[in-house]
Amino acid sequence: MRRLAFITLVLCVSAALPAAAAQSRASVRGYRLAVARCSTCHAVERTGSSPNPKSPLFRDLSAIYEEHSLQEKLTDIEESGHYDMPPMRLHSNEISDLVAYMNRLGQASPRRPRGTPAGL
Repeated sequence: MRRLAFITLVLCVSAALPAAAAQSRASVRGYRLAVARCSTCHAVERTGSSPNPKSPLFRDLSAIYEEHSLQEKLTDIEESGHYDMPPMRLHSNEISDLVAYMNRLGQASPRRPRGTPAGL
């Protein structure tokens, strides 16, 4: 019985590892995209304030929006902009990467993926 429980546990953990690794890679790509395309207005790190005081902090966005809503909001911004923010050409996979990064920022005790800056 113990052996069966152990095997089941190992199989469950093994199945979850590829998904976690993919999510981690997506958040790293999202971080890089945020720094390159968003950091002129938004604070994209765990600390600091936004260069544009009207721009929300990335670390707050996952608390404001659920993942699906955040995906929709970024898609809307991509198409038509938002307030003072102009439309920004983003691929759907780039939007997914930004969402993964913002969600990672919103986690209480994140583990930083290898090769990413301390702010991530």
